[in-house]
Amino acid sequence: IIGAAFFLWFLFKTYNRLLFYLSLRGRTELMRRSPLASSAERDKGVQLKQAKQSPAILLILLSVILILGLFDHYWLTLQQGQLLFAIILGLCWAL
Repeated sequence: IIGAAFFLWFLFKTYNRLLFYLSLRGRTELMRRSPLASSAERDKGVQLKQAKQSPAILLILLSVILILGLFDHYWLTLQQGQLLFAIILGLCWAL
């Protein structure tokens, strides 16, 4: 039970982290379009936008793996499925 609770807490934190980066991406895009922003701030916004284009894809991948795991857990019990899940979780936390 403690392991399941920790796993669910970790997934909750991962989704919160991805959603935070998605909202941050929207704010930097607004900042970049602002006529009052200096060129350095706009360049920083462009760099942030280019670096943060993958959270939506990672959110979709993580959701697909978890939804498929609810209905067909067999591939999550195999080593390849566990490695794929670990890689995607690592990519989510590397943002």
